[in-house]
Amino acid sequence: MGPAIRVAFKLMSSIGGKMLVFQSSLPSTGQGALRNRENPRMLGTDKEQTLLNPTDTFYRSNAIEFCRQQVSVDTFLFSSQYQDIATIGALSKFSAGQVYYYPAFTVEKDGEKFKSELAHCLARETGWEAVMRVRCTKGMRLANFYGNMFLRGPDLLALPTCHADSTFAIEITHSDALLSSTTISVQAALLYTNSGGERRIRVHTLCIPVTK
Repeated sequence: MGPAIRVAFKLMSSIGGKMLVFQSSLPSTGQGALRNRENPRMLGTDKEQTLLNPTDTFYRSNAIEFCRQQVSVDTFLFSSQYQDIATIGALSKFSAGQVYYYPAFTVEKDGEKFKSELAHCLARETGWEAVMRVRCTKGMRLANFYGNMFLRGPDLLALPTCHADSTFAIEITHSDALLSSTTISVQAALLYTNSGGERRIRVHTLCIPVTK
């Protein structure tokens, strides 16, 4: 899998776009090879959380490189055995892509779902080469961002692709001891290129009542 995505990236890096990866087994050879670390004995113990963390930085570092060249990755996983989504999923997470998972895939059970999701992935309206900046009222601070994107700065999200299914959560805290206003404002500005080649900006501003 590793060499395949590297070759695909070399072909796309000069123009950007969307890469689709279809994987039906755990990558076991070459760059990005992973081992089966499934261990039922760890379930229900303090060590269970380690199974949810990536074990290799290959996919994360490649995703960040892809993101810099405006390439996002959508990953379709079909394996009936352990596939280490926590590690492989970083390829989509840090390139603003999506992971589609079909455990124990069969045509009878999952065929229509896969067909529908693949068609939606290819045909939905998409914004390209996007960045989103989030601002908030003085005295408030952007503490954390959640979602599939690469955080380029303290308030700037890099998004090779974005669409109606893209979702982000932002944790906001107040840095002043006391709030001096009864409302706070949050603004998100998305700069992107549509499929017609037009550079556009979309701005959302939200005013939220707060209590002291």
